[in-house]
Amino acid sequence: MVTYNFSRLSPYDFEELVGDLLSACWGETLERFTLGRDDGIDLRCFKSGVQTIVQCKHYPGSGFRKLLSTFKREELPRLRKLNPERYVLVTSVGLTPGNKDELRKCAAPYIGSTTDVIGRTELNALLREHPKVEADNFKLWFTSAAVMKRVLHNAERCQTEFEIERVTASLPMFVQSRALPRARSILEGSRIVIISGAPGIGKTTLADMLLYAHLDQDYEPVVIQNSIEEARRLFDRNQKQIFYFDDFLGETFLNDGRVYEKNQDAALVNFMEAVKRTKHSRFILTTREHILRNAVAASERLSSSEILHSRCILELGDYSRRQKARILYNHLFFGDLPAEYKRELLKDDFFLDIVNHKNFTPRLVSWLAGYARVRQVPIEGYRSHVRALLDSPEAIWRYAFEHQISDAARSLLLTLASLGRHVDPLDLRPAWDGIQGHNSRKYNFRTGAHEFRRSIQELEGSFISIGPYGIDFLNPSIRDFMNLVLSGDDDYADDVIAGAIRFRQLQELRDFAVERNAPQLLAKVSSENERYLAALSRTISSQHLRWTKTVVGRQGTLVDLTPEHRLSWLLTWADESRNAKVWQLATSAFQFLQSEQNGVTDINAIIGVLEVLDGAPWARAHGGEGMRRALLDRILECLQFARYYEWDRLLGYAEKSPAWSGPDEAAVSAALVQYRDGGAFDEVSDCSGETELSELKDGLEDLAKKYGLSFYAPLSQINELLAEFDRPDGESDDRGLGFNGGSSLSELLEFPATDDELRDMFRSLPLI
Repeated sequence: MVTYNFSRLSPYDFEELVGDLLSACWGETLERFTLGRDDGIDLRCFKSGVQTIVQCKHYPGSGFRKLLSTFKREELPRLRKLNPERYVLVTSVGLTPGNKDELRKCAAPYIGSTTDVIGRTELNALLREHPKVEADNFKLWFTSAAVMKRVLHNAERCQTEFEIERVTASLPMFVQSRALPRARSILEGSRIVIISGAPGIGKTTLADMLLYAHLDQDYEPVVIQNSIEEARRLFDRNQKQIFYFDDFLGETFLNDGRVYEKNQDAALVNFMEAVKRTKHSRFILTTREHILRNAVAASERLSSSEILHSRCILELGDYSRRQKARILYNHLFFGDLPAEYKRELLKDDFFLDIVNHKNFTPRLVSWLAGYARVRQVPIEGYRSHVRALLDSPEAIWRYAFEHQISDAARSLLLTLASLGRHVDPLDLRPAWDGIQGHNSRKYNFRTGAHEFRRSIQELEGSFISIGPYGIDFLNPSIRDFMNLVLSGDDDYADDVIAGAIRFRQLQELRDFAVERNAPQLLAKVSSENERYLAALSRTISSQHLRWTKTVVGRQGTLVDLTPEHRLSWLLTWADESRNAKVWQLATSAFQFLQSEQNGVTDINAIIGVLEVLDGAPWARAHGGEGMRRALLDRILECLQFARYYEWDRLLGYAEKSPAWSGPDEAAVSAALVQYRDGGAFDEVSDCSGETELSELKDGLEDLAKKYGLSFYAPLSQINELLAEFDRPDGESDDRGLGFNGGSSLSELLEFPATDDELRDMFRSLPLI
């Protein structure tokens, strides 16, 4: 029979457990209130019209006298102010009958019976009555004395060097995320789970928790330190064994991209198959995702196995904001960081900056909250140290980027960094070809026909993610790291410049250099750098659309900056730098734009160029006036095709542009009449549903109001069509959420945490 002392639960963990336990016991959902300044209410429910308030007091290392003293001093005044109908006090302190009676008398008449004083003994009894609550609260039984004893016993029995101290020290900090039940389901379904992900994301901790989850079921742990041969020697198909291989590709398999030695890949696959054939065996492995991809790409045995089907990729998105806050809270509550350092984190709500930071990871939290790693940092500089650690992902990613991925994968990351976000593989491939081809010639390495596909497989889940909108970096910290790589003094930016096939790759480099004021990168993308200017000239006429055939004809997908955006960007740079070479590039961009009409003119985009020219006196003085006139004429030639949103932009521009002439005004007025009498009705006919009709109606009404125009006839037609979409009276589109304000704690944790909730949580940190 398991007995808990709850010493490894934080106050927040304890309150969560009590809420789940009382909900199960009473058959009522309890409301939960934020920890900290709760006015004496942690939990509350209404049963048979009676309001019951529950207060949780977690003093695992203290005795009854401290509990009583604190209750009289802090809780009794709040209790009298609340004046509840029923009050229940729950504590992790062990209580005698006399202790319970003393608390009841102290809180009379609010505590009517000693049954409403629940101590450690009663909590353990309730847990035995409600085993599902115990099972759902992983952290509770992970830290039980019975499980800990079994760990020690099994470690000796297996003669395996299980890192008891490391794991037991990490247990109090553990916060359950969405990944734990997902990984457990994979392990139960296939008997093997490979936990992969980025460095520092919590893979080892998750694996530790899975291992512990099996120890209470009489599984014998076998922890593999160096080679799969260790597991084969200890394997007993008739025993309940759980094998654990942390970072299994770290040193054993990863061999600088060369072929695996000693048939380790075959040995691993064979052992996995042996585990699957037994009745009871389980196998937990962890690895960094990019190393796993690299291994699978390099080994035919691994690639033809089911190894990828058994993996659980742990991502930052598996942690909610509340869970991130609890990770930090638990590290501070149970850790050894002195009180003065904790105060620095609480001051000015700095802890919120940590929780909200895009580079947040459990490893970073462990680093910044460990006194041994910050003892050399003066208290007054602690926050600056933490901020620098969060802001710079370089230390986490650089080693993997430079030493643990292939040349092709490095080229892919450089290509992705130069192209922006959510890149279609069809568009990423030719850009990768450009950079990879240059790099293979410059650095003298071979590149094969399947390198692009392999590099994607190698990087997926570690550096990149593949979603419905294309390929992107796995998280913002990796993008930041790649920006640091490109802005450094290495040759990476030069390689992108030399291999670029898209104008936007070069524009992204310069914009980043200017935005971050990166001196080394600025020198490479300056108006005096001939290689950069030559690359711009080479890409200035690259196609910006990729055309594909569809059932309704050809469809264009934007793959580069439009000719209008290229021209606007170069005009702005030319006017700011007053550089003749940049102006010549702008002239070439203008010529390309004029040649790329294809029977269609983007009026809004052309107006954007005109607005840049209006604010660029140097450019106008060096030939920009003729450019501006040509662009105005181009707009006037296609007004019969203008839509309502283009009319809005054009009329607004005409009111403020110094280049607008009398003939221009007359041409626009005549075209506007034609639009009112014909073009607007054509737009109505083109609308495919209620949403488009409503948008057109709003647009025409806005034009009428802003410019004194009348669109009575087309608006009447739109209103008639919209009337057909009206629902019958009494029919509502509001289906409701079914939320009654009294969700269970597990459901409540899915709702985003507010800043005030997090503030109240951190106010409960002991600072003595």
